[in-house]
Amino acid sequence: MKNRINIGTASIILIFIILCLAVFSLLSLSDGNSALVLARRRADSVTAYYQADAMGQEFIQAAVSALDGNKIMEEALSDAASLMPEGTESGVDEAGRLYCEIPMNAGQALRIELDGSSREVLASYVYNREDYAIDDSLPVWIAPDE
Repeated sequence: MKNRINIGTASIILIFIILCLAVFSLLSLSDGNSALVLARRRADSVTAYYQADAMGQEFIQAAVSALDGNKIMEEALSDAASLMPEGTESGVDEAGRLYCEIPMNAGQALRIELDGSSREVLASYVYNREDYAIDDSLPVWIAPDE
């Protein structure tokens, strides 16, 4: 009777293996869902950037063609700004450069700066229009000073 297999031990090991497989499958499902959400957010961000970039190229083209037509900077700016959607800021800065700020998603904007005399793009970059505020409303325990 010493060679008898204990069925209870095999059942416990089988239940443990099934439980481990279930936990790992749920973790994989959660990780896949998180990756999908991140990929969609990234796709939305890239789409917004390229839409803003296309509008910026239209602004540059309109401003350069207006400047080539011997118009002054303010007239060239008004011609180029008429093509931009609502919410877009444009103007002439203190250094005499034409600029255009095209809003994107998540509080960001694409800023394009154009030199009026040489018709050269001086800068094109994305920046945060809104201040980044960290949410600190959750009460967190802080160790007392000793």
